[in-house]
Amino acid sequence: MAAFFAVFLVAGLGFLLVFLLPAIQAAKARSWPAVECEVLESSVAGHSGSDGTTYSIEVRYRYTWDGVEYVGDRYEFLGGSSSGRASKQEVVDGLPAGTTTTCWVDPREPSSAVMHRGLSWVYLFALLPLVFVAIGGGGMVWALTAGRTAARSGTVASARSSPAGAPAATAFREVDAWSTPLAAAGPVELEEKLSPVGKLVATTVIAVFWNGIVAVFVWQLWQGWRAGGGIDGCLAAFLVPFVLVGLLLLVGVPYQLLALANPRPRLTLSRAAVPLGGSAQLDWRFRGSAGRLGSLRIVLEGAEQARYRRGTTTHTDTEVFARIPVVDRGAGAPLATGGATIEVPEDTMHSFEGDNNKIVWTLKVHGSIAFWPDVSAEFPFVVTPGEGRGDGRG
Repeated sequence: MAAFFAVFLVAGLGFLLVFLLPAIQAAKARSWPAVECEVLESSVAGHSGSDGTTYSIEVRYRYTWDGVEYVGDRYEFLGGSSSGRASKQEVVDGLPAGTTTTCWVDPREPSSAVMHRGLSWVYLFALLPLVFVAIGGGGMVWALTAGRTAARSGTVASARSSPAGAPAATAFREVDAWSTPLAAAGPVELEEKLSPVGKLVATTVIAVFWNGIVAVFVWQLWQGWRAGGGIDGCLAAFLVPFVLVGLLLLVGVPYQLLALANPRPRLTLSRAAVPLGGSAQLDWRFRGSAGRLGSLRIVLEGAEQARYRRGTTTHTDTEVFARIPVVDRGAGAPLATGGATIEVPEDTMHSFEGDNNKIVWTLKVHGSIAFWPDVSAEFPFVVTPGEGRGDGRG
């Protein structure tokens, strides 16, 4: 996964250089001396392509530096062409042949000059490669963090669930009706599915990606209006829900950022896995300012996930078949630490992972905090076939 996201990061950085290098040149040009230059010719050049026609400012001018005459043809540092002829025609109209204006010359290389050393709106397209940089960089951090967490979780779980002197138990991943139940030794500290930092990174990456794509179409809409073509009502109506979703995602970033200051739950289970019809002791404690909690609710939830294909698209449906309350405490009750017994009904289904179907059990923790993002965390929970069933084949 880290290698996969690295491709996005490298591609984004490569495209970002297209905008970054001219921006650096523009910054250096702030110290170049100004000289008078005479416009020899100017025009708007059109460039046809598969995506339509783009335009660029073509200009030639002459200037004198240290008694030597030079001819320059660079209007700005960012080359290439872009859509929108009107804005470029406006520039050209202000630079007719014979006009005397100001240019900036590189004193170390007088043949290098520029007529416009500022940053134009075209640099906003640097937001597009930034989307890939954000996805690649954020994805690599997530992948590497998740990998270390999984490795640490497997080591800790196997070490804690194995009797002294016995070899460490193999990490439990799949259970079917004929499997031997996992060793019941413990206790085991459960690992959160996705940490608050992971949630922040995921939300940020999705928000940047979504809004970066939508921004392209919004920009085209604005360019059409600016060019005098009016607002494309159909495109505007089509973009409204996408823009609203983008705004909600943007709101989610500071929400997740505030959630980083929340107290974090740590759950310890008396056994690594619980059989159908069995029970286990759950102990919890919060790190951080647990006094801010107004209530606490812990629920054990069992769900079936079915994956199927519809045409060329893969869909996953999830149906919750069990929701078992474990803890439900309000204000005034001790919330920072505590314990409870988890009982798994015998008439439900054990954890299972097949090619297209899964049975997933999850401990969901929700703590309310007044005028602040609530605590929300999920922990994987393993349920094995009932004890004393033998191989169950009869």
